[in-house]
Amino acid sequence: MSRAKKTKLNPSSSSEDLTIYLRDPALLDKFHKYCSLDISPGRFVKFDDLADYNLHNLFNNTGLLDLYDVGNLSPHYPNLIFLFFTNLEYETSTTNRCYLSSLVKGIEIKLTPKIIGKILNIPSSGAHLTDIIMNDQNILQNHIFLPGKNLPMITNKLRPIPRLVSRILSYNMIPKTGLFDHMSAELSVATYAIMANIKVDWASVMFDGLKRIPSTLHPFGCFLTKIFSHFKVDLEFEKIMIDYNEIMDRTMVNRMKLGFIQIPSSTGDNPSSSSAHPQVSSPSSPQPFRVPSVQESLNNLFLQVGTLTSGQETLLKNQQDLHKKVDDLSEMMRSHFFPPPPPPSAT
Repeated sequence: MSRAKKTKLNPSSSSEDLTIYLRDPALLDKFHKYCSLDISPGRFVKFDDLADYNLHNLFNNTGLLDLYDVGNLSPHYPNLIFLFFTNLEYETSTTNRCYLSSLVKGIEIKLTPKIIGKILNIPSSGAHLTDIIMNDQNILQNHIFLPGKNLPMITNKLRPIPRLVSRILSYNMIPKTGLFDHMSAELSVATYAIMANIKVDWASVMFDGLKRIPSTLHPFGCFLTKIFSHFKVDLEFEKIMIDYNEIMDRTMVNRMKLGFIQIPSSTGDNPSSSSAHPQVSSPSSPQPFRVPSVQESLNNLFLQVGTLTSGQETLLKNQQDLHKKVDDLSEMMRSHFFPPPPPPSAT
Protein backbone atom coordinates (compact mmCIF):
# COMPACT_ATOMS: atom_id res chain seq x y z
CA MET A 1 0.00 0.00 0.00
CA SER A 2 1.22 3.48 -0.80
CA ARG A 3 2.67 5.77 1.81
CA ALA A 4 2.46 9.52 2.12
CA LYS A 5 5.18 11.27 0.17
CA LYS A 6 7.41 12.98 2.74
CA THR A 7 10.71 14.80 2.63
CA LYS A 8 13.65 14.49 4.99
CA LEU A 9 16.61 16.83 5.10
CA ASN A 10 19.82 16.93 7.07
CA PRO A 11 20.73 20.44 8.28
CA SER A 12 24.29 19.87 7.06
CA SER A 13 22.95 19.94 3.50
CA SER A 14 22.56 23.69 3.87
CA SER A 15 25.61 25.96 3.85
CA GLU A 16 23.74 28.41 6.08
CA ASP A 17 24.23 28.26 9.85
CA LEU A 18 20.63 27.95 10.95
CA THR A 19 21.49 27.65 14.64
CA ILE A 20 21.91 31.43 14.88
CA TYR A 21 18.10 31.65 14.54
CA LEU A 22 17.33 29.47 17.56
CA ARG A 23 15.35 31.15 20.31
CA ASP A 24 17.74 29.69 22.89
CA PRO A 25 21.12 27.93 22.45
CA ALA A 26 19.75 25.15 24.66
CA LEU A 27 17.49 24.21 21.75
CA LEU A 28 20.40 22.96 19.65
CA ASP A 29 19.85 19.25 20.38
CA LYS A 30 16.14 19.66 19.73
CA PHE A 31 16.89 21.37 16.44
CA HIS A 32 19.13 18.55 15.23
CA LYS A 33 16.50 16.00 16.27
CA TYR A 34 13.77 17.84 14.39
CA CYS A 35 15.97 18.16 11.30
CA SER A 36 16.11 14.35 11.15
CA LEU A 37 12.31 13.98 11.04
CA ASP A 38 10.17 13.66 7.92
CA ILE A 39 8.11 16.53 6.57
CA SER A 40 4.59 15.80 5.37
CA PRO A 41 4.16 18.44 2.64
CA GLY A 42 0.50 17.70 1.88
CA ARG A 43 -1.08 16.64 -1.38
CA PHE A 44 -3.23 18.92 -3.48
CA VAL A 45 -6.30 17.55 -5.26
CA LYS A 46 -7.33 17.97 -8.87
CA PHE A 47 -11.02 18.17 -8.04
CA ASP A 48 -12.12 18.72 -11.65
CA ASP A 49 -10.49 15.44 -12.64
CA LEU A 50 -12.46 13.65 -9.91
CA ALA A 51 -15.80 15.33 -10.55
CA ASP A 52 -17.75 12.06 -10.65
CA TYR A 53 -16.61 11.24 -7.09
CA ASN A 54 -18.48 14.28 -5.66
CA LEU A 55 -15.34 15.45 -3.86
CA HIS A 56 -15.83 19.05 -5.00
CA ASN A 57 -19.17 19.35 -3.18
CA LEU A 58 -18.00 17.46 -0.10
CA PHE A 59 -14.93 19.64 0.48
CA ASN A 60 -16.66 22.84 -0.62
CA ASN A 61 -19.39 22.29 1.98
CA THR A 62 -16.79 21.83 4.71
CA GLY A 63 -14.67 24.84 3.73
CA LEU A 64 -11.52 22.94 2.72
CA LEU A 65 -11.88 23.10 -1.07
CA ASP A 66 -9.64 26.12 -1.67
CA LEU A 67 -6.94 24.91 0.70
CA TYR A 68 -6.51 21.57 -1.07
CA ASP A 69 -7.29 22.57 -4.66
CA VAL A 70 -4.42 22.01 -7.10
CA GLY A 71 -4.76 25.62 -8.25
CA ASN A 72 -3.23 26.67 -4.91
CA LEU A 73 -0.23 24.36 -5.20
CA SER A 74 2.77 25.76 -3.33
CA PRO A 75 6.30 24.65 -2.37
CA HIS A 76 7.63 24.12 1.14
CA TYR A 77 10.84 25.23 2.83
CA PRO A 78 12.38 22.54 5.07
CA ASN A 79 14.80 24.82 6.95
CA LEU A 80 12.02 27.21 7.87
CA ILE A 81 9.84 24.31 9.03
CA PHE A 82 12.65 22.95 11.24
CA LEU A 83 13.16 26.38 12.80
CA PHE A 84 9.43 26.91 13.27
CA PHE A 85 8.91 23.69 15.23
CA THR A 86 12.16 24.01 17.19
CA ASN A 87 11.30 27.52 18.40
CA LEU A 88 7.60 26.76 18.87
CA GLU A 89 6.06 27.45 22.28
CA TYR A 90 2.52 27.06 23.56
CA GLU A 91 1.65 30.09 25.64
CA THR A 92 -1.24 31.55 27.58
CA SER A 93 -1.68 35.30 27.85
CA THR A 94 -2.85 37.23 30.90
CA THR A 95 -6.36 37.09 29.46
CA ASN A 96 -6.21 33.27 29.30
CA ARG A 97 -5.91 33.41 25.53
CA CYS A 98 -3.92 30.44 24.22
CA TYR A 99 -1.64 30.83 21.25
CA LEU A 100 1.41 29.35 19.56
CA SER A 101 4.55 31.45 19.37
CA SER A 102 7.63 30.82 17.25
CA LEU A 103 10.58 32.56 15.61
CA VAL A 104 11.54 31.94 11.99
CA LYS A 105 14.74 33.74 10.98
CA GLY A 106 14.07 36.45 13.52
CA ILE A 107 10.42 36.94 12.51
CA GLU A 108 7.96 36.39 15.35
CA ILE A 109 4.94 34.26 14.50
CA LYS A 110 1.94 34.09 16.80
CA LEU A 111 -0.96 31.82 15.93
CA THR A 112 -4.44 31.22 17.26
CA PRO A 113 -7.15 29.17 15.55
CA LYS A 114 -8.75 32.41 14.35
CA ILE A 115 -5.49 33.61 12.80
CA ILE A 116 -4.90 30.22 11.12
CA GLY A 117 -8.42 30.29 9.74
CA LYS A 118 -7.92 33.77 8.32
CA ILE A 119 -4.55 32.99 6.71
CA LEU A 120 -5.58 29.66 5.18
CA ASN A 121 -9.19 30.65 4.47
CA ILE A 122 -10.66 27.71 6.39
CA PRO A 123 -13.46 27.66 9.02
CA SER A 124 -12.43 28.77 12.50
CA SER A 125 -15.87 28.19 13.98
CA GLY A 126 -18.07 25.15 14.26
CA ALA A 127 -17.92 21.84 16.10
CA HIS A 128 -14.74 20.43 17.58
CA LEU A 129 -13.97 16.86 16.54
CA THR A 130 -14.05 15.74 20.18
CA ASP A 131 -17.67 16.91 20.45
CA ILE A 132 -18.97 15.04 17.40
CA ILE A 133 -20.84 11.79 18.03
CA MET A 134 -21.01 9.37 15.10
CA ASN A 135 -24.62 8.26 15.58
CA ASP A 136 -26.40 9.06 12.30
CA GLN A 137 -27.20 5.57 11.05
CA ASN A 138 -28.29 6.84 7.64
CA ILE A 139 -24.85 8.39 7.07
CA LEU A 140 -23.01 5.42 8.55
CA GLN A 141 -24.86 2.64 6.74
CA ASN A 142 -25.76 4.29 3.43
CA HIS A 143 -22.82 6.62 2.82
CA ILE A 144 -19.78 5.43 4.77
CA PHE A 145 -19.72 1.69 5.44
CA LEU A 146 -19.98 -1.21 3.04
CA PRO A 147 -23.03 -3.45 3.63
CA GLY A 148 -22.71 -5.41 6.85
CA LYS A 149 -19.89 -3.22 8.22
CA ASN A 150 -19.97 -0.81 11.15
CA LEU A 151 -17.83 1.05 13.68
CA PRO A 152 -14.97 1.18 14.45
CA MET A 153 -13.69 2.56 11.16
CA ILE A 154 -11.08 0.62 9.22
CA THR A 155 -10.37 1.64 5.65
CA ASN A 156 -11.35 -1.71 4.14
CA LYS A 157 -14.79 -1.37 5.75
CA LEU A 158 -15.52 1.88 3.92
CA ARG A 159 -17.18 2.65 0.63
CA PRO A 160 -14.86 4.13 -2.00
CA ILE A 161 -15.69 7.82 -1.53
CA PRO A 162 -15.21 7.95 2.27
CA ARG A 163 -12.01 5.95 1.79
CA LEU A 164 -10.76 8.66 -0.55
CA VAL A 165 -11.90 11.41 1.84
CA SER A 166 -10.00 9.79 4.70
CA ARG A 167 -6.90 9.48 2.51
CA ILE A 168 -6.98 13.20 1.63
CA LEU A 169 -7.33 14.06 5.32
CA SER A 170 -4.43 11.70 6.13
CA TYR A 171 -2.19 13.63 3.76
CA ASN A 172 -3.31 17.12 4.71
CA MET A 173 -5.30 17.64 7.92
CA ILE A 174 -4.35 14.71 10.17
CA PRO A 175 -1.00 13.52 8.79
CA LYS A 176 0.13 10.01 9.66
CA THR A 177 2.99 7.68 8.95
CA GLY A 178 3.01 4.08 7.81
CA LEU A 179 0.14 2.25 6.17
CA PHE A 180 -3.37 3.62 5.80
CA ASP A 181 -5.33 0.54 6.89
CA HIS A 182 -5.80 1.82 10.43
CA MET A 183 -7.76 5.00 11.16
CA SER A 184 -7.26 6.95 14.36
CA ALA A 185 -10.27 8.15 16.33
CA GLU A 186 -9.57 11.71 15.16
CA LEU A 187 -9.39 10.70 11.50
CA SER A 188 -12.57 8.60 11.83
CA VAL A 189 -14.54 11.52 13.25
CA ALA A 190 -13.12 13.93 10.64
CA THR A 191 -14.17 11.58 7.82
CA TYR A 192 -17.64 11.18 9.34
CA ALA A 193 -17.98 14.97 9.70
CA ILE A 194 -17.27 15.56 6.00
CA MET A 195 -19.60 12.79 4.84
CA ALA A 196 -22.34 14.09 7.19
CA ASN A 197 -21.75 17.74 6.13
CA ILE A 198 -21.06 18.84 9.72
CA LYS A 199 -19.55 22.29 10.12
CA VAL A 200 -16.18 21.80 11.82
CA ASP A 201 -13.66 24.23 13.28
CA TRP A 202 -10.86 23.01 11.00
CA ALA A 203 -8.54 25.82 12.08
CA SER A 204 -8.58 24.40 15.62
CA VAL A 205 -7.77 20.95 14.22
CA MET A 206 -4.64 22.38 12.59
CA PHE A 207 -3.83 24.42 15.71
CA ASP A 208 -3.95 21.26 17.82
CA GLY A 209 -1.82 19.43 15.24
CA LEU A 210 0.84 22.14 15.37
CA LYS A 211 1.11 22.20 19.14
CA ARG A 212 1.79 18.46 19.41
CA ILE A 213 5.46 17.61 19.91
CA PRO A 214 6.66 16.09 16.59
CA SER A 215 7.79 12.51 17.00
CA THR A 216 7.93 11.09 13.48
CA LEU A 217 7.06 13.92 11.09
CA HIS A 218 6.37 17.63 10.76
CA PRO A 219 2.83 18.27 9.48
CA PHE A 220 1.38 20.88 7.12
CA GLY A 221 4.53 21.51 5.06
CA CYS A 222 3.04 23.48 2.15
CA PHE A 223 0.39 25.14 4.31
CA LEU A 224 3.07 26.55 6.60
CA THR A 225 4.44 28.37 3.55
CA LYS A 226 1.28 30.51 3.50
CA ILE A 227 1.73 31.24 7.19
CA PHE A 228 5.37 32.25 6.68
CA SER A 229 4.37 34.51 3.80
CA HIS A 230 1.65 36.14 5.89
CA PHE A 231 4.20 37.08 8.56
CA LYS A 232 6.64 38.44 5.94
CA VAL A 233 9.30 35.76 6.35
CA ASP A 234 11.74 36.23 3.46
CA LEU A 235 11.23 33.29 1.08
CA GLU A 236 12.90 34.73 -2.00
CA PHE A 237 16.47 33.98 -0.96
CA GLU A 238 15.77 30.77 0.98
CA LYS A 239 18.45 28.29 -0.08
CA ILE A 240 16.37 25.10 -0.02
CA MET A 241 12.90 24.98 -1.53
CA ILE A 242 11.02 21.83 -2.47
CA ASP A 243 8.29 22.36 -5.03
CA TYR A 244 7.65 18.71 -5.85
CA ASN A 245 4.16 17.68 -4.83
CA GLU A 246 2.25 14.59 -5.83
CA ILE A 247 -1.15 15.65 -7.14
CA MET A 248 -4.20 13.55 -6.36
CA ASP A 249 -5.86 13.10 -9.73
CA ARG A 250 -7.67 10.22 -11.41
CA THR A 251 -4.43 8.45 -12.24
CA MET A 252 -3.31 8.45 -8.62
CA VAL A 253 -6.74 7.44 -7.33
CA ASN A 254 -6.85 4.52 -9.74
CA ARG A 255 -3.37 3.50 -8.63
CA MET A 256 -4.45 3.56 -4.99
CA LYS A 257 -7.12 0.91 -5.69
CA LEU A 258 -9.55 2.38 -3.21
CA GLY A 259 -12.45 0.31 -4.47
CA PHE A 260 -13.66 2.48 -7.35
CA ILE A 261 -14.56 1.07 -10.71
CA GLN A 262 -11.41 1.89 -12.65
CA ILE A 263 -12.14 4.58 -15.25
CA PRO A 264 -9.55 5.72 -17.80
CA SER A 265 -8.23 9.23 -17.25
CA SER A 266 -9.63 11.96 -19.48
CA THR A 267 -6.24 13.63 -19.67
CA GLY A 268 -4.83 11.28 -22.30
CA ASP A 269 -2.60 9.26 -19.99
CA ASN A 270 -0.74 6.34 -21.49
CA PRO A 271 -2.75 3.23 -20.50
CA SER A 272 0.42 1.19 -20.22
CA SER A 273 1.76 3.49 -17.50
CA SER A 274 -0.64 2.11 -14.91
CA SER A 275 -2.55 -1.12 -14.56
CA ALA A 276 -5.44 0.94 -13.24
CA HIS A 277 -6.17 2.18 -16.78
CA PRO A 278 -7.65 -0.62 -18.87
CA GLN A 279 -6.86 -0.51 -22.57
CA VAL A 280 -9.74 -0.42 -25.01
CA SER A 281 -9.69 -3.62 -27.00
CA SER A 282 -9.96 -3.54 -30.76
CA PRO A 283 -11.19 -6.28 -33.14
CA SER A 284 -7.60 -6.96 -34.20
CA SER A 285 -6.33 -7.33 -30.63
CA PRO A 286 -8.94 -9.06 -28.45
CA GLN A 287 -8.34 -8.89 -24.72
CA PRO A 288 -8.57 -11.99 -22.52
CA PHE A 289 -11.68 -12.41 -20.41
CA ARG A 290 -11.18 -11.23 -16.84
CA VAL A 291 -13.42 -12.25 -13.96
CA PRO A 292 -14.47 -9.12 -12.03
CA SER A 293 -13.32 -8.86 -8.45
CA VAL A 294 -15.81 -9.01 -5.58
CA GLN A 295 -15.38 -5.26 -5.02
CA GLU A 296 -16.01 -4.47 -8.69
CA SER A 297 -19.10 -6.67 -8.64
CA LEU A 298 -20.38 -4.88 -5.54
CA ASN A 299 -19.73 -1.50 -7.11
CA ASN A 300 -21.62 -2.52 -10.25
CA LEU A 301 -24.48 -3.80 -8.11
CA PHE A 302 -24.61 -0.52 -6.18
CA LEU A 303 -24.70 1.41 -9.46
CA GLN A 304 -27.54 -0.77 -10.78
CA VAL A 305 -29.52 -0.42 -7.55
CA GLY A 306 -29.00 3.34 -7.65
CA THR A 307 -30.19 3.46 -11.27
CA LEU A 308 -33.27 1.34 -10.48
CA THR A 309 -34.08 3.44 -7.43
CA SER A 310 -33.77 6.64 -9.42
CA GLY A 311 -35.97 5.20 -12.18
CA GLN A 312 -38.58 4.08 -9.64
CA GLU A 313 -38.64 7.53 -8.05
CA THR A 314 -39.12 9.13 -11.47
CA LEU A 315 -41.95 6.70 -12.30
CA LEU A 316 -43.74 7.41 -9.00
CA LYS A 317 -43.42 11.14 -9.55
CA ASN A 318 -44.82 10.87 -13.08
CA GLN A 319 -47.67 8.75 -11.73
CA GLN A 320 -48.45 11.36 -9.07
CA ASP A 321 -48.40 14.12 -11.69
CA LEU A 322 -50.79 12.12 -13.89
CA HIS A 323 -53.23 11.55 -11.01
CA LYS A 324 -53.14 15.26 -10.22
CA LYS A 325 -53.89 16.18 -13.83
CA VAL A 326 -56.83 13.73 -13.91
CA ASP A 327 -58.19 15.18 -10.66
CA ASP A 328 -57.82 18.74 -12.02
CA LEU A 329 -59.61 17.75 -15.24
CA SER A 330 -62.44 16.10 -13.30
CA GLU A 331 -62.86 19.18 -11.11
CA MET A 332 -62.95 21.44 -14.18
CA MET A 333 -65.63 19.30 -15.84
CA ARG A 334 -67.77 19.32 -12.70
CA SER A 335 -67.58 23.12 -12.46
CA HIS A 336 -68.27 23.88 -16.16
CA PHE A 337 -70.71 21.20 -17.30
CA PHE A 338 -74.09 20.31 -15.87
CA PRO A 339 -74.95 16.65 -15.50
CA PRO A 340 -77.32 15.27 -18.20
CA PRO A 341 -81.04 15.18 -17.32
CA PRO A 342 -82.43 11.88 -16.05
CA PRO A 343 -84.14 9.69 -18.65
CA PRO A 344 -87.92 10.10 -18.91
CA SER A 345 -89.86 7.62 -16.84
CA ALA A 346 -91.92 5.08 -18.70
CA THR A 347 -95.68 5.64 -18.40
